[in-house]
Formats: sequence, structure tokens, C-alpha cells
Amino acid sequence: MLAPTDVDASGDRFTATYLVDPALGAVGDVARWMAGEMTVEFPLDLIDPDDGIGTHVVGRVEAVEPVGGRHRVVISVADEVVSGSMTQLLSVVWGNVSLGRGVDLVDLTPPAGWTAPVRHNGPRGLAAFRALADAPTRPLLMSAIKPLGLPVDRLAAMAHELAAGGLDVVKEDQSLADQPWAPFDERIGPIAQAIRDANDRNGTRAVYAPSLNGPVADLPRRAAAARDAGAGAVMVQPGISGYPAIEAAATAGLPVIAHPGGFGGLSDRVAPALVHGLLPRMAGADCSVFIVPGGRFPIEEADALATVDACLRPSGDLPAIMAAAGGGVSVERVPQLRGTYGDDICLLIGGDLHRDGDPRRRASLLREAAER
Repeated sequence: MLAPTDVDASGDRFTATYLVDPALGAVGDVARWMAGEMTVEFPLDLIDPDDGIGTHVVGRVEAVEPVGGRHRVVISVADEVVSGSMTQLLSVVWGNVSLGRGVDLVDLTPPAGWTAPVRHNGPRGLAAFRALADAPTRPLLMSAIKPLGLPVDRLAAMAHELAAGGLDVVKEDQSLADQPWAPFDERIGPIAQAIRDANDRNGTRAVYAPSLNGPVADLPRRAAAARDAGAGAVMVQPGISGYPAIEAAATAGLPVIAHPGGFGGLSDRVAPALVHGLLPRMAGADCSVFIVPGGRFPIEEADALATVDACLRPSGDLPAIMAAAGGGVSVERVPQLRGTYGDDICLLIGGDLHRDGDPRRRASLLREAAER
């Protein structure tokens, strides 16, 4: 038996909810195994349940109930176990537990008082993008400059046209990294200048958001370089670089867009509303791109709606963040998307704006559809 240990704890606990396959064995035993793996990773029969570790540190099984052929298991954990750390939170709710096939994470209640990493003053989340666009109520609009392989001058020219058409955010495609055709440090200045020129000439307010697709250790430097070049936001891929990449990118004080690339496997076992909604929000993202039905990727409407809700609904001290609907959206779908998701949404339309060879005209049509 482990020697007695005094543990100070507030008594505040957060919860994680799972669906467990009955093939794993007796659900009560599985739930207790999960509670141990999530926290102490130590034989529970060697811990006195009335000791400080047994009382405050070991996860607590709060509920077990059958749901549609599986079991819903709710486990609570002391807030002190994660202590405001995103990496530790992820380690607890989806670390060792993820190794148990037949266990899916379906819901999470954040620890009390959880605050996203904040590196600058002023509005955050959806409010930040609405302020940048001076658009308090309509859907916000975003597009991407691509394809990979274009040189800097053509990327800049494309960005100019999209900005002149009235888009709110002109981001780089996530595939843009540091390729020889358009190295990061060489492209951000000309593209930022092209968007400034378009805004000055057309009275638009487009924000440039370069892709920080590179080594995690270099993200703060790239974010600062983007800011100094005139970018108004930056984009990372937490599915590739991890959720803490969001905090690293935020060090330059710009709003951060989280792209969903790399999350396909995770969202098979973790609820998409967590993957694309609550978790990036907790990690400090100001915008999360998610996939909507009817485009290039399979997604259930219920999951898309739940993701938007996870981005927007009140959640302690976390600001609502901008949910950007993408994955094959067209201008013609704007009325339907507004009807489904409401106007506190961003419409991310990429290749469709180039179909007639006049992206400025198509961007203008998109802006008109958003203002009706």
C-alpha cells in the first residue's frame, strides 16, 4: 500500500464523458480502469481510497448507464490535476485512455475558471473578427489563396482581387509552408501590401492571414514576422502541430485561425464538436474551420451544428469564437448555410470563387449574398 499522502485540493472537478464498448468487459471495471489511467496510472489496489491521492487525485466514476448498445461513462477529475495546462488536459482526457479501443470521448465540461491563453489586449474570438471587419451582424467571409506552386507575385495578385471583392479574411492555403516557389519570409510582405492596396483603393477591410505551416519551435517567430509585415491574423494546423501550437502562434498578439487538417482520425473517436469547437476554443483559437455537409468531405449535419454551438455557446470565461464553414462551399449555397447555421458564422469559400476566372466578381457576389 502506498504511504499516506496529504493533498490539498479545492474540491472543484471537471468531467469527461465517454462511450464504452461492452466488448471491453464489465463496464464498472473498465470505468475504474479509465479513472486510474487518466490520473495516477498506478495500481488502484495500492492506493487507500480515503488517502489524499485516493480522494483528490484519482479520477472518480460519476455515472455509468447504457446508451444504444454501449455504455455512457462520466468521470470527474480534480481541477488541480490539469492546473490550467492544455497539454495536461489533453493527456488526462485523451492520453492513455485513447489506447483503449472501444472508448470514445463524447463530451467535456471545462475546469472552473478555465481561461484561454491571452497574449494581447482587445477583443478575442468572434468579436475580434467582427471588429476587424466592422461587421457586427452579417456572416463573415473568408477565402484562401492557392494552389500550391504559384509564385509570390501571383499569390499577391490573387489576394488583391479577393480583398477588392469585399472579403473579410484572405488567408493562405494550409499547404503553403516554406516551398522554394514562395518562401514564407519572402511572400508575407508582398501579399500583405497587395491586400492593403486593395483596401485603400476599394474601401474594403480585408485581413491577411498567412499560414504558419512550419516547425512548432518557429511558430512564434513566424507569427511575429507576419504581424510586422502587416498581417491581421495567422493560421495553424493543430491537427498536425498539436493544440498548443495555437498558444505559440498567439504570442505575436494576432487572432489565430485553427485549420482542421490532420484531425480526421481524431474526430472518428472524439466528438467533432470537441475537436473543432471546444478544444480549439480552450486552447486560445479565435476561429476554427470546420467541415459542412454537401462539400468534399463526409460529415453529419448534427456534428456540424454541434460544432457551431461549441464555438458560440456561453462557457465560463471563454470568448465565443468564429466558426468558419468550409470544405467545398459555393456562393450559391449562402442562403442555405445561413438558414442552417445562422449569421454568427464565417463562410470559407476557396476554389469556387475562381470558376469563371474572375475571383473579384465572385467575391463581390458572395459579399452581396451575405448582406441580404
